[in-house]
Amino acid sequence: MRLLLCLLLGALMYAQDAAPPPDPVKWRLADTPKTVKPGQVFTVIVTAKIDEGWHLYSFKKHEDGPVPLTITAPTPQSFRLLGSIDAPVGLTAFEETFGREVE
Repeated sequence: MRLLLCLLLGALMYAQDAAPPPDPVKWRLADTPKTVKPGQVFTVIVTAKIDEGWHLYSFKKHEDGPVPLTITAPTPQSFRLLGSIDAPVGLTAFEETFGREVE
């Protein structure tokens, strides 16, 4: 019985360690059309609610900087991105990890 209890406790501790970390960013789509005809162009608004103490980097790619934000949709999809993503101006701050200002 004692061995079974030890094995059960060990399995529970392993399962807790193997659990994915919480996602600090919650995404939401707005203005999503209910139906779209073939060839029709439509716009969606994607918003992110970010937990305190977390942040997202901008879409800007830097040679030696952080990995830029990307937005993708699971494949396969019957639509494609037409044009660029319009994003608000980001906040700029010095990031010690990269030794420079990042957005």
